[in-house]
Amino acid sequence: MIDLPIEFTEKFTGLLGSDEANKLFNALQEPTKKAFRLNPLKSGYKDVKQDLTEKLALIKDAYVGQIDGHSIEQLAGYVYSQDPAAMFVAEAAAVHPGERVLDLCAAPGGKTTQLASGLHQQGVLVANEINQSRAKTLLENVERWGIQNSLVLNESPARLVPYFTGFFDKIVVDAPCSGEGMFRKDPVAVKYWSPDYVATCQIRQQEIVSAAYAMLRPGGRLIYSTCTFSPEENEQIVEYLLGQFSDMKLVPIQTRAEFDPGHPEWGTTGNAELRYTARFWPQRNFGEGQFVAILEKSSAVAANESHVAAQLMAFDSRKNVFDQDAIREFFAKIKQTDLLSGKRQPTISNNHVFLPIINPAAIKGLRILRNGLELGELKKKRFLPHHQLVQILDPDSVPFIKLNSDEEFRKFVHGETIKVESPLRGFLPVAYQHKIFSWGKLGNDGILKNFYPKGLRR
Repeated sequence: MIDLPIEFTEKFTGLLGSDEANKLFNALQEPTKKAFRLNPLKSGYKDVKQDLTEKLALIKDAYVGQIDGHSIEQLAGYVYSQDPAAMFVAEAAAVHPGERVLDLCAAPGGKTTQLASGLHQQGVLVANEINQSRAKTLLENVERWGIQNSLVLNESPARLVPYFTGFFDKIVVDAPCSGEGMFRKDPVAVKYWSPDYVATCQIRQQEIVSAAYAMLRPGGRLIYSTCTFSPEENEQIVEYLLGQFSDMKLVPIQTRAEFDPGHPEWGTTGNAELRYTARFWPQRNFGEGQFVAILEKSSAVAANESHVAAQLMAFDSRKNVFDQDAIREFFAKIKQTDLLSGKRQPTISNNHVFLPIINPAAIKGLRILRNGLELGELKKKRFLPHHQLVQILDPDSVPFIKLNSDEEFRKFVHGETIKVESPLRGFLPVAYQHKIFSWGKLGNDGILKNFYPKGLRR
């Protein structure tokens, strides 16, 4: 039983009326609704053991149900567990292949992976998280999902503005908030909550959306969301954006049974267009609490914004990897030489070989966790493939070592070596149930050495 703060219950009884408020309070005592998304970036992505009979409304490739966090589908990046209402945020962004997209407050990565699914490896996806430990989790999910066209950063929103002014077609701001919508899912959110915390969050949200506005191109769209009910952090932040920036306008979200419209009377300006936003409530039985608004920037293109885009997308490789025999031989062995011959030039930095999605010189000074696709590392003329590389491989296109039983899979995920029978030798992808999830190194003795990342072992 969740002990809701008295200030919270009094506030929402006043806002909603006693009948609707009691429905909310009762819903917050009920179990959460479980759902998951499939990953269209993976080959044969619907070939999973999860039950796909109950499709989730509103969301592409999403289903009702709970997934096993230890399953091959989870570890190989075929599924992602996420709150249904939270999925609507990236769905509302309606990204298209080739667009430049920013997920400004991205951890743990649910919305990033969903945006990547829409881009389908085309365009640019920048995923930023200010918190260092959460940024690490974000990177793990980016790798697992098999995203090749992302830049993962660990920065404050304001620090990004000089680098990305007017660059993005779509920006998603799932802002840090008071977390009222997560009360039944995360009891810690209840302990942190107070009216003062709501006010603190509002100030921080104003700063974040101001930075987002500066990085949005003319004609681009800002998707603002929170997982809280508080008007101060929702309708009033939309009012702030509209008041501060005269070239921003609300884009109506089509009304659906799964959510309510926003409340103009909860704002401070009486703007009737606030009803064009979306509010998810747990008593509607779709998911947790969520607020979503779409705003569009209508100003003309500035010359400096075009210059920023040209700089970010200009590539000048410092060292061509084709000079490295070990790299060339490895990619020939796994039949992936096309990765080295595309438009993006392979680059070496501190012996790490990667395919950058953004010009490294243009983002110098930022805390970069990953720029594009990391292929591997050169050590004493030997090439050691990176875990991110294995997550993009199609089992129908590469040679791989097959694990034959659940016992072998569990042992390998635990970090153990496995005895296998195979004519293959050396560094190779490892798969279970035709899903690649790791590297292994097979010696002449038939022992498969384990290269599953130590931080992921369980």
